[in-house]
Amino acid sequence: MTMPLWRAGRRTTITASALAVVALLAGCAAQPPASAPEPSAPAASPTAPEGPAALATLRVGGEGDGSGTGRIDVVSLERTTPDTVTARLRISAERGEVDLGQFGPPAIAGTVAYNYTASSAGFFLLDEPRLSVYLAMKRDKEEMGAACLCTQLSGKVTVTSEPAQAWIVYRVPAETTSVAVGLLAAGVTAPLPIGPRGQAAAPDEPGPAAIAAAFPNTRGLATHLSGAAEKVSETSDRVEIALDTDVLFAFDKASLTSEARATLRGTAERIRSQAAGTVRIVGHTDDVGDDTYNLGLSRRRAEAVERALRASGADGDLTFEVEGKGEREPKEQGGSEAARAANRRVEVSYPRSAPTAQATPSVPKPEEGPSVPATTGATAAGLRGMEGVTADLVELRRLSPTTLIATFDFRNESSREITMQDAAMDEDTRRSTGTTNIAAFEFFWLSLADTDDNRYHVLRTSGPPAHHCLCSQLGKLPQGGRVRTFALMTSPPPDVRTVDIELFAFEPMRDVPIT
Repeated sequence: MTMPLWRAGRRTTITASALAVVALLAGCAAQPPASAPEPSAPAASPTAPEGPAALATLRVGGEGDGSGTGRIDVVSLERTTPDTVTARLRISAERGEVDLGQFGPPAIAGTVAYNYTASSAGFFLLDEPRLSVYLAMKRDKEEMGAACLCTQLSGKVTVTSEPAQAWIVYRVPAETTSVAVGLLAAGVTAPLPIGPRGQAAAPDEPGPAAIAAAFPNTRGLATHLSGAAEKVSETSDRVEIALDTDVLFAFDKASLTSEARATLRGTAERIRSQAAGTVRIVGHTDDVGDDTYNLGLSRRRAEAVERALRASGADGDLTFEVEGKGEREPKEQGGSEAARAANRRVEVSYPRSAPTAQATPSVPKPEEGPSVPATTGATAAGLRGMEGVTADLVELRRLSPTTLIATFDFRNESSREITMQDAAMDEDTRRSTGTTNIAAFEFFWLSLADTDDNRYHVLRTSGPPAHHCLCSQLGKLPQGGRVRTFALMTSPPPDVRTVDIELFAFEPMRDVPIT
């Protein structure tokens, strides 16, 4: 199966056997097509370029300027030093000509992280078990404008020219045995095995000394779940759980409710399976009442949570630290009821244990030719600023116990141009959590809801203040236009088989199965 993307009047096709439909398109549709006809039956698969067989293939389309369709073969992933991996790529044109200047660094790499020579720094590695994205290493320590440890691509390739060859060096933990290769404009591959160094290096590839002198560029990711009684955020090295004291305790009390005990059993299970180190439990109150009294109440509530977690078997060999901070560290500023409700909480946090060793995947088998995937039949009509736009669900696929991929087609059937960023400012967004501090042009504005009213949000980069989601970018969608978008999301537990999809400024999609 392949995935076509409609972009700038052309179709970009992603080979799903090579991608396992794990798509991170943080930019696949920054400029939607002026018009996008329904896809026709694809032509026969072009002949693969000569050279080593590809581990996986990505395809990238034109920009509406007459450029062609490019084929990007992942030729090898090799462990060049104990903690670095070199990716070797082959870029050819299957139709027309392909501009090699389009593979520059993504926004997720950091604001102006690389200089203008970093023309192949757009390729990245995804280490999903470690919730990490590895970007091209830097030759310079500078936070801005550094040269990358990668090939400087320039010019164009055509169907009659020799393919362009590229290499990129990444810092990758020695324990990681497989990664996915991604490009913002094309998606990501399935996890691919990292092999030992075996292929002859290109003449301009760096040696061990140059690699040792370079600097890594790694971005951690964070999952986000918000439920009726808890909010959970998980990063590559830490888990933070905010428990709602309005659910855990009666007003002005420090004895747990019956509902609280069910919630804390789930928290205890998380601690047993994930924690590695000290578990901190910190109680907080709102600003109503005496500060000294609130300080004591927050401490008593934290102690009650600790006792319940230990009784549920969460202690093991772990150390617990308990503290009450009263009203001194509010989560939200202001005296509104919403802010005060957010501030009444008990926070449980702990270091996340290293992921267990993953089985080395086999190389995906190439398919004979591309095909056009159908949508699932689930649709939603746009509301308010999105009126006249229809959203079609293409896929909702679980990638791991942690993440899933959501894929949509948006069709503009109105009589006007639609600014897709308007959905990011819709009133639905203001009722959501887990979507703050993400740029409006990124496709973060959706969540999944289960029958227990838990909501699962997009994955985003961890650490304040600003974030990027692992998702498409959206601009304007012209009348009659169509664009395909992706978002990598926090996955519900494996026993949750259906969810409601809530696209902000759209009608909800109900009881959608997760495949």
